[in-house]
Amino acid sequence: MNQTLLGPSTIEVALGAVLGLTLGAMAAAAYLVLKPVIVVTQMPKEMSLTAVYYQPGSANKAKGTAWPAKQDQFIAGTTVQVTEDELNAWSLAGGTPPRNAKAMPMIAPSIKLAEKAKFATNPNKTKPTDKARPSESLEAPQPAETAKPAGPSSADNFLTTTVPDFRIVGDALQIGWSCTLNAFGLTREVALVATGHFETSGTQVSFVPDKVFLGSCPLHWLPSASSRLLAYVFKNQKTPDNIRLAWAKCTAVQVVDGGLRLSLP
Repeated sequence: MNQTLLGPSTIEVALGAVLGLTLGAMAAAAYLVLKPVIVVTQMPKEMSLTAVYYQPGSANKAKGTAWPAKQDQFIAGTTVQVTEDELNAWSLAGGTPPRNAKAMPMIAPSIKLAEKAKFATNPNKTKPTDKARPSESLEAPQPAETAKPAGPSSADNFLTTTVPDFRIVGDALQIGWSCTLNAFGLTREVALVATGHFETSGTQVSFVPDKVFLGSCPLHWLPSASSRLLAYVFKNQKTPDNIRLAWAKCTAVQVVDGGLRLSLP
């Protein structure tokens, strides 16, 4: 007796195609994330279409000495304009340490950039001084010696960031981080670079990324993925209450005349 052999149904073919495309997209994304960016001091005139270039911001110490005074003015409620060199001098001097880093200072924007402050440090550990420590209402973690960690240890975080780098790009602000990526028990050093502008919604000023690269992977092609990643990075940072309160009073943040202007009423 003859038996009719049936091939795969239309649904099975469609599911197989979707699965194949998904796996291919995931493999391509992983490859691009692990593909290093090309760090340059100046953008080349002829750029490769298959490469991602990263130009760090200027960090001239002589040009960045005014940042402590401007920080005090900002906290006092005065409109200030900071340069690229001052932003990087502030960051290199200590900035605001992330929660998921081991004694590595960093910025604290929480998708609301420019929430910054100066922390005193000792030679071995980066932690807030008594005056700069955020209040309990801000849910800031206490030092590891006296309290349990507020979240998973840095080894358990899939992305651990270091000191940020700032660069003014036209009318936008670029923020770059060197990161340690933890995935499937493997670690890899990658770059995270976000370029964006600021928007005011009601009484809140927020940093809105236009382009986000993790390694050489353009996450801005997937807006939800880039937003979630930046939210994760910004969440793992803590901000002193005096800076948070000053930032809350900002009416606008703009890139003007090659600097970042923080406008207060």
